[in-house]
Amino acid sequence: MRLLVSGNGVTDGQGIGTIADDDPAPTIGVSDATPATEGATVGFALTLNKPSGRDLSVAFATADGSAVAGQDYTARSGRITIPAGATSAGVGVPLLDDSADEPDERFELRLSAPSAVALGDAAGAAAIVDNDAPAPGPGGSSPTGPPGGSGSGSGSGQPPPLTGSGNRGLPLLGVSSPRLRRPSTVLVTLSCPTQAGSCSGRVTLFSRPSKRSKIKALRKERRLGRKSFNLTGGRTRTLRMTLSRRDRALLQRAGRMRVRLYVTTTDSAGQTGVRRVNGTLVARTRHSG
Repeated sequence: MRLLVSGNGVTDGQGIGTIADDDPAPTIGVSDATPATEGATVGFALTLNKPSGRDLSVAFATADGSAVAGQDYTARSGRITIPAGATSAGVGVPLLDDSADEPDERFELRLSAPSAVALGDAAGAAAIVDNDAPAPGPGGSSPTGPPGGSGSGSGSGQPPPLTGSGNRGLPLLGVSSPRLRRPSTVLVTLSCPTQAGSCSGRVTLFSRPSKRSKIKALRKERRLGRKSFNLTGGRTRTLRMTLSRRDRALLQRAGRMRVRLYVTTTDSAGQTGVRRVNGTLVARTRHSG
């Protein structure tokens, strides 16, 4: 603001005043995306709670959940600018199409490094819906029951077969439920059948989200650990995954944590498959047996 004054005896007829903006900065957040099938593009919406008189910007990057960048979707990162007066922007993430029958998978888009704007909900989740039919079982029939459920291997104490992308289900890969070895080591036992020749792949451990949890961090899926394996047919191996300090603290606060293993594996013939196994980690105290 400028004030002009004129008249006899005036030596400086101009004054400049500054109006300080005392309005809080707008807040930006990213919402969960609408689920999309393999091969499509997931769209994340970034929105402001109110318009601004200046350009705003924020950094974004995808983050693996049960879905893995390069295998299930194309990783994206960068910086997006929302022009003055606008209240929204979008980020698209291409999904990859494979031929494996697998559970629906998730990943996130996370915001960081805001400029002239405050962060609200800084993470949005996306679900990838599988579009592949289950591999036929022996005699051409489709396998029954969901992976990890009671419809397969019922009463035998064995996990259900791992269904693959080839012309048959992969030989049975033994996968135990995850168990906690105090204070922060999670154990998972794998058994590769002789007829598979070999089994190689990766085990990823996630918390299972609970919207009723009193702990905000457990209301969304969290990746707790990841481990690769390579087994000769007929051999058994126990994998060890160590919880981070933060995840161990969450487990201690919650008392117990529902978890899910996602196991991807390839046999000696090159056929791949995915299965999942549920479990619960129970925090142990010094008084636990």
